[in-house]
Amino acid sequence: LWLCNKKPTDLTREIDLGRGEKPPGYYVQRPQGLYPAPLREGSHVEEVVTLFHDFGVFVAKSFQDSRLVDLPLSRPLLKWMCGKPLDTSDIPDVDPFLGDFLKRVSDLVLQEHLLEEDVSLTSEQCAAAVAQLVLKYPGTDTACRLEDLDMYMVYLPSSSVHG
Repeated sequence: LWLCNKKPTDLTREIDLGRGEKPPGYYVQRPQGLYPAPLREGSHVEEVVTLFHDFGVFVAKSFQDSRLVDLPLSRPLLKWMCGKPLDTSDIPDVDPFLGDFLKRVSDLVLQEHLLEEDVSLTSEQCAAAVAQLVLKYPGTDTACRLEDLDMYMVYLPSSSVHG
């Protein structure tokens, strides 16, 4: 129902919210707040729609009764619920890893455009400089050339959380 980190950082401690301790991983906790998880094909869409409908009724009734509900909803979800459109600047709030990756790819493409617009470079120098542009993966020595990025972005392996 909600996005969760693939590697939860704090699954070792039990949590007690007043009704007894719950086992590790019982509650979804994300520093970015709650955001709906994407549904894969063939999943139980009707059940999820019913759950979100019930959730919406619960929140609406709590507002009508002037009660506050402590829900750590993410900023993009709140923005969307208020009728404002989401854009690419909201991606880091939903998925920091993906947001960082897209920022690095965007910076790399910007560098390529700056090289191509540089009139002081010959076409051979420009091609050589563009060939030197690589996307480095954080914490590793692995790098990918700009011209090879399309091969890596075509196949997206399934998620260990969402299938």
